[in-house]
Amino acid sequence: MNETPPLHPPPLLPPEVRNYGGLVDSGGFKVTLLEQFALSHERHAFTVGIPQGMMRKELGIIKFTAQFVVRYGNVFRNALCDRVSTDTQFKFLDKGGPRSHFFFRLVHGYGRLLRAWENPPAGMEALLEGFFTAFNAFKKKLEDEEELVDKVETDRRDFVVCDEYFVDLENKALELIPMAMRHRPPLNSQGRFRVPADPILFRVGIPKGGMMRKELGIIQFTALFVVRYGNEFWDALWDRVSTTETEFQFLKRNPGNDSGRYTLLFSQLLLAYGNVIECWGLRPRKSNPPARMEAVLEGFFTAFNTFKKKQEDEEDEVVNKVVTDRRDFVFSEEYFQYFLDMEESTPRPEMLLTRRQTESLLARPPSNGATTTST
Repeated sequence: MNETPPLHPPPLLPPEVRNYGGLVDSGGFKVTLLEQFALSHERHAFTVGIPQGMMRKELGIIKFTAQFVVRYGNVFRNALCDRVSTDTQFKFLDKGGPRSHFFFRLVHGYGRLLRAWENPPAGMEALLEGFFTAFNAFKKKLEDEEELVDKVETDRRDFVVCDEYFVDLENKALELIPMAMRHRPPLNSQGRFRVPADPILFRVGIPKGGMMRKELGIIQFTALFVVRYGNEFWDALWDRVSTTETEFQFLKRNPGNDSGRYTLLFSQLLLAYGNVIECWGLRPRKSNPPARMEAVLEGFFTAFNTFKKKQEDEEDEVVNKVVTDRRDFVFSEEYFQYFLDMEESTPRPEMLLTRRQTESLLARPPSNGATTTST
């Protein structure tokens, strides 16, 4: 019997999840362990003890730097360390001490929201210059933050990401990509999902004849949530809106020629946002209570209604750009706040193993002939 092709492309997942099947294939020894390990640490990722005597300006600098290190990886961190080795405001980059520990814990937390892009087309010197340009602009906003941090530990709200920090730097790098590479679709001739190279992910073609800006905004907003919460959310959302809401027809899962005017656009948006947003957790399907997905859906509609109210005060217009660029994919702190608020109040799945049991299993050699794969 022939295998039925997928009805819609999955959102772009982190490499280590893609290698194991991720949300598409939940079977297999490694997937189960990886999911359980992620769940056992999710609660701790956003709770970090704040060193005593830390000033708000210092906290802001550390958080700002942590976001860039997550985005551009350890090679960038090492180059930054060399550049600022004598600058006392970056002493937290030196290993050892409570501020260094705090910084690396922040990196771990931001890594659950922000996807790494360790091989951008820009050279290291351009990355460093882009960082310092953004850093100097950011520091000007902190001039009045001369007071002690009045919190003992961080929570999810301390991890709101400002994507705008990266935009100018990455857009300059993307301008180096040949035009011929900017239009390659994410679906091949058989309708199969194809993951292109990172640099072209922000090249999205607006459908011929243009579309209304508010309509584009709704599709972009929904794509953000699908990237964050995966195929399971996509399916649940479509089940909820398929018979009542015509503005969500771009979610329709119809293979063949009847793909809809905005189906390809939506797929391209998933690729673009998937290059910035990290998928939320790794959730064992078998232990996912219905109340958990219901809470995510309710959170989406609450945020969506707020978003639409803001649209009401804006004038609508036709968007007819042939190709977008990185600046069209800036999503503000407000969008990340939607995610964080929702996830903080969402019921957690039943834990299958304790943290100690999970760590013990990870250290144990695989059984039944399974082999290990480095990530």
